[in-house]
Amino acid sequence: MNQHNLLELIAQAAREGWTELDLSDHELTFLPPEISKLTQLRVLDLGYNEIESLPSELGQLTGLQSLSLCSNRLSSLPSVVSELSELRSLELGDNALTGLPAWITQLSGLRTLGFEANRVATVPSEVFGLPSLEGLDLRGNSLSVLPPEIGQLRQLRVLELQYNVLVTLPAEIGRLAQLEELYLSDNHLIALPREIAQLRGLRELDLQDNPDLPLPPEITAKSNDPKVIIRAYLDYLAGQTRPLNEIKLVLVGEGSVGKTSLVNRLLYDTFDTNSDKTEGIAIHRWQIASRESQIRMNVWDFGGQEIMHATHQFFLTKRTLYVLVLDGRLSEAENRLDYWLALICSFGADSPVLVVGNKTDQHPLDLDRRTLLAQYPTVHAILETSCVTGAGVANLRAAIVHQAAQMPHVTDPVPTTWFDVKAELEAMDTDHIPYRRYVDLCRAKGVDDPDSQRVLLGFLHDLGVVLHFPDPRLETTNILNPEWVTQGVYRILNTRLPFAEPGILTWDMLASILNDEPYQQKRVFIVDMMQKFELCYELPDRPHSYLIPDRLPKEAHETGVWDDALALEVHYNVLPGSILTRLIVRMHRHIHERAVWRTGVLLACDGSEAIVRADLPANRITIAVRGPVSGRRELLTRIREHLGAIHSTLAGLQADEKVPVPEHPNIPPVDYRWLRNLERGGFTEFPPPGLAEMISVSKLLDGIEQPEARRTSDSKLQVHIYGSQVGVIGDHSEVNGGIGFDRSPRP
Repeated sequence: MNQHNLLELIAQAAREGWTELDLSDHELTFLPPEISKLTQLRVLDLGYNEIESLPSELGQLTGLQSLSLCSNRLSSLPSVVSELSELRSLELGDNALTGLPAWITQLSGLRTLGFEANRVATVPSEVFGLPSLEGLDLRGNSLSVLPPEIGQLRQLRVLELQYNVLVTLPAEIGRLAQLEELYLSDNHLIALPREIAQLRGLRELDLQDNPDLPLPPEITAKSNDPKVIIRAYLDYLAGQTRPLNEIKLVLVGEGSVGKTSLVNRLLYDTFDTNSDKTEGIAIHRWQIASRESQIRMNVWDFGGQEIMHATHQFFLTKRTLYVLVLDGRLSEAENRLDYWLALICSFGADSPVLVVGNKTDQHPLDLDRRTLLAQYPTVHAILETSCVTGAGVANLRAAIVHQAAQMPHVTDPVPTTWFDVKAELEAMDTDHIPYRRYVDLCRAKGVDDPDSQRVLLGFLHDLGVVLHFPDPRLETTNILNPEWVTQGVYRILNTRLPFAEPGILTWDMLASILNDEPYQQKRVFIVDMMQKFELCYELPDRPHSYLIPDRLPKEAHETGVWDDALALEVHYNVLPGSILTRLIVRMHRHIHERAVWRTGVLLACDGSEAIVRADLPANRITIAVRGPVSGRRELLTRIREHLGAIHSTLAGLQADEKVPVPEHPNIPPVDYRWLRNLERGGFTEFPPPGLAEMISVSKLLDGIEQPEARRTSDSKLQVHIYGSQVGVIGDHSEVNGGIGFDRSPRP
């Protein structure tokens, strides 16, 4: 912003008696003396500029209550700030400050102090002279010690210490009786003081990414109640723990690549040329020797049939080592290498992966190994095996042992009461128990707290000991043998019984498929699980009849002409077939005249129709909507919301919305987010690649979403100054008596 515009803005603010002024992110290098005219000002935001000093006239703003100087070039705090005696909030983050001046204690009414991302190795002692402080942000510094004087801040409610190098906390932390939020993630903590249990008002305790803290990540997860975390730590201090020494090993890959044969070679050193393909999953227990301990592997061998892939999201979990098995005779595309690696990254987070080329007695594995390792950092080794000859199996076994020993949290100390519950569940000769029985078992073993019981169940689910879904429909029976429930689901999906109507499972069919004793009394439950997996839905007009999209024919229905339809595409790095299946299940009440097939569906709502199709080879979903303009956008919004909810469950999935250019079908569609950025930057037109003419930004966006909806979705409004046009915003809740803490990442 040039000086003329700045002075004009200040004059306008003085005439109109503004109480708030946001001058952030305008490349300001100075603040003019005329700032003294803003005597009514209560909130001033000067963040994200290039200011090195402040004028003395700033001290005349005696009513100022909130001042932000974050992300500037301050090497010291200008003394003029000491004259702002009414100041309640002071943001100094992301400067070059190495400390605080002694006079800051004159700001006795200061309630929030932001001092993040500066250059301090110790907490400035002046902080402890601010008796009214309720919020203190010290994240992103180089703090190795939190001094005991922290206990003097008796009014403190929020303390942010993330991204430092803290090793321990002082016992005086327990004196902060008003503390509600304590953020300690991404430090080097090795211990916590017992006094932390005195923080009975704590609502948020974030200890994530402290690898040397002796608690498993299931306990330190940010979503957990602080009392669960603290109680588990006190159990650890009392010595009532033992090392976990257990992980899950999952073999995945296309059908007939030799996963089961590889398991037999690894575990039993056997090979059977006549073995049947796996029709679901098979789970084995495998003890391996690592360093000075034994590690138990829960080995999951998945069938490779495409129809089963939709359920993988419920079994591919953390605490898992993955073995992706390829057929050495096939190409990368035929092995669907990218598909499987993307799927593992989506559900397994940073879990390690071993890529194994099998059947190398018939053909050596042909891969671009260097590119693969660079593209997928979680791939730790690429090996070759032959189950027929046994070649390479010893190397694979050694690689598994090595990776298991390197995995984080394998040796985490776990409360012995958890082991007692786990052992009791594993010893049960039943495939399912009521949740109430699980709770009773926990109490009998000393796991009394409901939150601890919930965390333990997620822990056992990740290990593959149980299968659990916290769903109200399944509360009476949801502690399950994973093999039992998945075999039941897969038997339905892979049945060879003929369907009287395409894709429709009737009650009589279900009784014929699940006709043996383990399932006779639980057929409805198995179908409920399939609905939970979003594999099927009950037909609204036919009770006990279920449509399974993956059992529908591939042939598309005739749906008419879509030439003038509103269009949107979603492009994926890899498109799992389950995404469209889940969308069909979620939106089945809008299916028009049962026009649904394996890779597409026709939806209708309020006079508009939409056709949604999955092009699996091209890794994209296309959407076309016809009907009244307002109705089209409404229906498209519903589809986008459901797809967004599905995408949110696939952590590593890349899904990019693309807007086709009307009347130019040969021009590549334009990235939706890029169009939004153009709009936010004030651009009205752009030339799409391959087209000489200019295209309206708003015209493309208005077809997808109304301007009002786009403005509402913008997460942060700012002051934008173009010439002399000014917009003023800012949520400054501190002025109204509340405390607002900005949790957004710094640019």
